[in-house]
Amino acid sequence: MRKSILWMLVLPVPVAMAIGIVLAMLILPGAVRDNVTKDAVTAAQQTVKQFKIVRGYYTNNVIKKVLADGNLTPSFRHKQEEGSIPLPATFIHDMSALLHEEDTTLSLYSQFPFPNRKDRKLDGFQKEAWDYLVKNPKETFSRLETIAGVPTVRVAMADTMVADACVNCHNGHPETPKDDWKLGDVRGVLEVTTAISGPLARGSSLSTWLIAAVLIGGVILTVICVFFARRVIGPLQRMTHCMEELADGNLDVEITGTKRQSEIGHMAAAMQVFKENAIENRQLEAEKAQDQERNQKALREAMQKMADDLEATVSSVVENVTGTSDHLQKSADIMTSLSSKANNDCSVVTTAGEQAASNVQTVAAASEELSHSIREISTQVANSTRIAKEAVHQAEETNQDIRTLADNAQKIGDVLNLISDIAEQTNLLALNATIEAARAGDAGKGFAVVANEVKSLANQTAKATEEISAQIGGIQGATQEAVKSIKEITDTIGEINEIASGIAAAVEEQSAATQEISRNVALAATDTEKVRTNIASISDAVKETNGASNGIQDASNDLSSQTRKLSDEVRDFLVRIKAS
Repeated sequence: MRKSILWMLVLPVPVAMAIGIVLAMLILPGAVRDNVTKDAVTAAQQTVKQFKIVRGYYTNNVIKKVLADGNLTPSFRHKQEEGSIPLPATFIHDMSALLHEEDTTLSLYSQFPFPNRKDRKLDGFQKEAWDYLVKNPKETFSRLETIAGVPTVRVAMADTMVADACVNCHNGHPETPKDDWKLGDVRGVLEVTTAISGPLARGSSLSTWLIAAVLIGGVILTVICVFFARRVIGPLQRMTHCMEELADGNLDVEITGTKRQSEIGHMAAAMQVFKENAIENRQLEAEKAQDQERNQKALREAMQKMADDLEATVSSVVENVTGTSDHLQKSADIMTSLSSKANNDCSVVTTAGEQAASNVQTVAAASEELSHSIREISTQVANSTRIAKEAVHQAEETNQDIRTLADNAQKIGDVLNLISDIAEQTNLLALNATIEAARAGDAGKGFAVVANEVKSLANQTAKATEEISAQIGGIQGATQEAVKSIKEITDTIGEINEIASGIAAAVEEQSAATQEISRNVALAATDTEKVRTNIASISDAVKETNGASNGIQDASNDLSSQTRKLSDEVRDFLVRIKAS
């Protein structure tokens, strides 16, 4: 970090210095050359103007006076002719020859020279200058060239006809190459050639001195930057050491430089605050760790207590459910046994009912002769059938087998009561038939035999009904026990709705003995059919009871299995809770 900061602070100075030197080496030579060239062009323009002024002065103050005097003659051969002076153009050429020795030449040339200069050939620059200035007489045409290894600036300007005397002189001269000159025409080109090797050398020397000065200044500035950078880096290094110690957790390190008024002092003060905050945070973390340890301990104790309470509660519930399941199993076994016995008794009653029906058929055959009485008996049978349709309705069935069992048991009891009532009524009818047969004498002996037979069958039916009632009572007792046991677990068993209907029949005693016997026989036949029908219903109910008891056994077994599974799952859960 120290080296990187040092380089970040110092390196820009030598880099900027190097860039400045490179730029100076690239830019200064061209800039010097351009400036020297511009200065040469400006000086040439001034020289041309000065020569034009001198020539004008020479023309106005010398040539005119010579021409007016007549003793001297202007001529371009003034050096060979006595009594002649140079023409203005010749004057310019002579002056150019004199200036050539000073690295500056002035030449005058034209595309229309006098005969003494007709052999002179114009070079490329002179031709281009003539063509350009003829079109642009007020402009300056210049170029930097190297002549004989010497950089030279050539500047050309138009030499125009500015006075009538000039025009008249050139047009009237006997050797003039052109005699139609006008004011403003370009007569020739004045070219100033200046060697600039000296100024370029001086500019190059100045550039070298400037580059050397930049280099020396850069070195001095670099040394100064290194000096001050080291003064800044020293405190930063010490602060970096403090920061590393704090990062490693050493909060006993001393923060230096906190009394400085610079940014470093502010950083040191901030570092001191950071150190104090770190110390405070460490204390807070220690206290927080202690609080967490206490909370975890309390949580473990609470979870242990909850697990113990849950284990005790579940064990109690499982024990109760297991006991209830066993009780249900026993009740189901009792119900199954009673249902089997009731089924056997129903078979006996069915046989007796069939025998009674056969005897009733015999009585009916004997009563065939009494058609009117038989029709009356049929009417009574129809009335009895209508009354029978208002008999017992089965209770509302539910989805639970135990409610169905209770309803069937109740219905069996109701049917047995009905059978008992029918048997008693049959006995009364048989007694009435016997009495009426005795009144009828010999004609009623056949009916007396049948009545005795019916009475005997009614007694058998009553006896069988009593036995079935006893069995059904046992079933009802077992059912009530089962209902009571299930109610302790589910609390969903409702009260059993008892539906019973009484069958009332009023039999109108007829004055005729035959009609009374026929009516009683028909009623006996109807009651016998009811006995058979009710016995069949009882048999079906007993079968349903048996199926319900089997369902109770299956449910009890499943309840025991689920109870054991619940106990195992709770035990495993408590083991995991206690382990955690």
